[in-house]
Amino acid sequence: AYTTVSGTISTDTTWAAGVYYVSGDITLNSGIRLTILPGVVVKFASGKYLNISGDFVAEGTVSEPIVFTAFTDDSYGGDTNGDADATTPVPGYWSRIQFNDSSDSNGLSNMEHVVVRYGGSYHGNIRMVNANIPVSNSIIRDSSTNGIYLNTSSPVIEDSSITDNAHQGIYSYSTN
Repeated sequence: AYTTVSGTISTDTTWAAGVYYVSGDITLNSGIRLTILPGVVVKFASGKYLNISGDFVAEGTVSEPIVFTAFTDDSYGGDTNGDADATTPVPGYWSRIQFNDSSDSNGLSNMEHVVVRYGGSYHGNIRMVNANIPVSNSIIRDSSTNGIYLNTSSPVIEDSSITDNAHQGIYSYSTN
């Protein structure tokens, strides 16, 4: 069982428990907050992404991390697509979590105790554009490009494992 999500988030929203299936691209509007509670698993359809211009609060715990992964990944949230072992996750299956320049207007955005894997089909599993979202105590891996792609961004990234990505763990590019 899972909850299907897609489209524009235009009111403050909380993903509270279980598995969320991102069937289409998601846009989080500026000034709006998306809170994801510990233990939630977010599985993306092929090529889909989360485009964040509002406040994004993803604070898991050691025992209940928040996981962002491919719909074909059975290791978190179970066999959501119901095909047993017929499909397996691959790097680049889904696109990215992208933070834009207005993504932290209230100073609340944060990623702590998250696992992000099997994305990266566009620059990285996590992409920040003029955004400085802290990432801590997290695992960023299995990207088909970079683990984290920074475009004119300089976030605090600490106590995290960024491994097994096809390109760099962290790639920083500045237009200044």
